[in-house]
Amino acid sequence: MSITLEVPPYGTPYGERYDPDMPKTKTMGVEALRKVLGQELEKAAEEGTHIFATKHGIDRGVFVPMDWYRRAREALKEPTDR
Repeated sequence: MSITLEVPPYGTPYGERYDPDMPKTKTMGVEALRKVLGQELEKAAEEGTHIFATKHGIDRGVFVPMDWYRRAREALKEPTDR
């Protein structure tokens, strides 16, 4: 009797904790983010980073690159226009 174990592409039988294709995340307080919002959005668009905005340590929202948002909407079969 032989047992074949399918190994995911991440390297171990149980996979890695994070998918290498997962976007990077960054957490910023609302007050700090307000001061550099334009710069952070540009950097996020270039690097594909998701920015979590927090207030008093509680997640209040997340900024994602526009192409990621459109692909997510398409995957959900939802309209991609506003």
